[in-house]
Amino acid sequence: MSTLVAIAYKDPYRAEEVRIMLRKMHRDYLVDIDDAVVAVKDDVRTANPERVLEELKGTGGAILKSSLSHEDEARLQKALSAGKAA
Repeated sequence: MSTLVAIAYKDPYRAEEVRIMLRKMHRDYLVDIDDAVVAVKDDVRTANPERVLEELKGTGGAILKSSLSHEDEARLQKALSAGKAA
């Protein structure tokens, strides 16, 4: 049975440092970790969807879950999977 542990940090860089520490402890057989994730909650800002898609184009990855519409999720996945513009 898996156990979920969530830890909040005010500094996202510190959170990433701790994630790396946990991965090193896993490598050294000190803890058993299936997944480790850092999620960052920024101040709310207005985004330009076309600019975001262009910046993420060709970066790879697969959407695991989102609250986007099916159409917007398909557009995002297409951008992630596309080749980078020259």
